[in-house]
Amino acid sequence: MKWTSALLLATLTVSANLVAQPTRYGTNAGFWGIKGSYFGESAGQTATLTSSENSFFGAFSGRLTTGNQNTGLGANTLFSNTTGGANAATGFESLYDNTTGSFNTANGYLSMHSNTTGKDNAALGASSLYSNTSGIENTAIGSFALSVNKTGNNNTATGNKALNSNTASNNTANGSLALQFNTSGDGNTAVGFGSLNANITGSNNTAVGLSAAFANSRGQFNTAIGRRTLANNSTGSYNTALGNSAGPDKDTYENTTSLGNGAITTFSNSVRIGNSSVTSIGGAVGWSVVSDGRFKVNVKEDVSGLDFINQLRPVSYELDRAALRRFLNVPDDGSQLTNVKAAPSRQTGFIAQEVEQLVKKSGYVFSGVESPQNENDHYSIRYDDFVVPLVKAVQELTSKMNEQQQILEEQTLEISALKEKLGAYNGTSGDASELKATLFQNTPNPFSLDTEIKMALPETTRQAELIVYNMEGKQLKTFQVTQRGNSSIKLSAGEFSAGMYLYALIVDGKVVDTKRLILTK
Repeated sequence: MKWTSALLLATLTVSANLVAQPTRYGTNAGFWGIKGSYFGESAGQTATLTSSENSFFGAFSGRLTTGNQNTGLGANTLFSNTTGGANAATGFESLYDNTTGSFNTANGYLSMHSNTTGKDNAALGASSLYSNTSGIENTAIGSFALSVNKTGNNNTATGNKALNSNTASNNTANGSLALQFNTSGDGNTAVGFGSLNANITGSNNTAVGLSAAFANSRGQFNTAIGRRTLANNSTGSYNTALGNSAGPDKDTYENTTSLGNGAITTFSNSVRIGNSSVTSIGGAVGWSVVSDGRFKVNVKEDVSGLDFINQLRPVSYELDRAALRRFLNVPDDGSQLTNVKAAPSRQTGFIAQEVEQLVKKSGYVFSGVESPQNENDHYSIRYDDFVVPLVKAVQELTSKMNEQQQILEEQTLEISALKEKLGAYNGTSGDASELKATLFQNTPNPFSLDTEIKMALPETTRQAELIVYNMEGKQLKTFQVTQRGNSSIKLSAGEFSAGMYLYALIVDGKVVDTKRLILTK
């Protein structure tokens, strides 16, 4: 029986080898393998009757392989592979430690050297995906791309040392040194040389452009598009920068938006559009501000109006744009397009510090001044906010005009009534000539020091008085006139306040005439 079994086994082996006709070159190359090609010492040494369609070229390549459809080109490629299948390794010791991982492609010196169970990975370049063990669905193109990654999944790195230190998942780096130092940051996208280079733990960042977000280390949810955008940011999050060198001037600001070449934000929760060379910002419609009554609480009618507006100092000025750029630490790299359109030589407006002092001194309610948030920030004015106190001032002026109109109407009625009384006293329709008494207009009029009121009285006059009234008809002062014929009375400005007054001549109980005088300051 033993002899019969041995003969049968030998017959089957010879028959199988005759059918498969494997190709072998080298000591122990593909010793038991079928349907494969084996070139080099111990290449595919342990290939079995069940392993097939393997191709190994190089000493010890695929030495332990029992899987199928593997290709190894180079000494020690797929050295430790056992059951892994459909792998392709090109380059010295590429996929060296692979055991069960399948559908991997490694092309380059030591590429995917440490991979064991990882699958569906692609590595092109010396030491690309070198440390990967169980990570899946990674793509590395470039020397040392994803070279430290072990278990991270779904990463794509294109460029020398792109994602070189990565151990996380779902990152995309396209460009030399892009995401070079990323370790545990997930969901990052870096496109451009050195983009997100210093990122270590920051996640969900997007950087597109040469050295975009270069210094970011722990910041998250940042978006940088353009050369050296977000260049200063390190730990700040939720920042957006679009344009050459746009972004915050410090590394800790959050929720900032910088749009345009050299646009710089100087504190958190701020938006800046354009640099100091911009001379016009606009669009087809005005800027909209949230003004929904459903979300406004503690509403008060305490807005300052006319008094506030009257104390403002409108000025014209020239803006030192070069000094402003130096203050904001904007690099002088030729990115300031100062010759595209010349800035106006003079502008009009207010000095923010003066408005701030006025508000502090008076206690006015006003939100149009933006004070510096830190030593690197500057004063700003929101000119739209001046609309509210201007409206209040117009309302106050309208109210005063209405009051004055009402007073004027009342005074007109009073004058008419006085004239009617004068006509009644004269027994005529107001003609004082029958009394042979005359009241003249004061001179000078208007006056600021003294004025003289002249009159003429007949000799038969028994009693005469000159009475001064305010415009409300209130009697202020009475002068007894004792001289007959031509006489006069002097009024001193010190006796009254500035304004308009009435004066009347009463002769023997009858109003002869009434006139107006005006006292100025």
